[in-house]
Amino acid sequence: MKPVKITDRNIMFTQPMNDHYDLNIGLILGNKHNFIIDTGLGSGSVKPIIEYIGSDKKPIIVVNTHCHWDHIWGNFMFENSLIIGHPLCRELQDKHWDDVVKDYKESIDGEVRKCLVNTWKTRSWIRSGFSWRTSTEIKGKSSLCNSKRCV
Repeated sequence: MKPVKITDRNIMFTQPMNDHYDLNIGLILGNKHNFIIDTGLGSGSVKPIIEYIGSDKKPIIVVNTHCHWDHIWGNFMFENSLIIGHPLCRELQDKHWDDVVKDYKESIDGEVRKCLVNTWKTRSWIRSGFSWRTSTEIKGKSSLCNSKRCV
């Protein structure tokens, strides 16, 4: 993955996949949290991001923009972090995980393991500086991989 610094705090990691698309993972270095936008194709996709963050101990919040396999397979690398996604993303990820891994196994980069997104009750987000909070409780915020979220 090649990091491209867009601003001092916004880095895009890009990996050419084929003639049709590139794999992109975003990193936003916030004041209180670091945000990772999508997690790619497995552990190999996110290791460069983890290395880039290095010793920065701010909590990580992962955002899955949608549930396609090339956006979620690295979630388990952040199993102790908040992983935000739409409820439908969680539902589809859980329902189709095994079939999708089987159908696209040649695209796996490193290791993959199912780790479901947390979901939120409403779409209303309030921005406060670079810290984000939901207007309602996030389901499963404290659920780590000893729960049904990660298997």
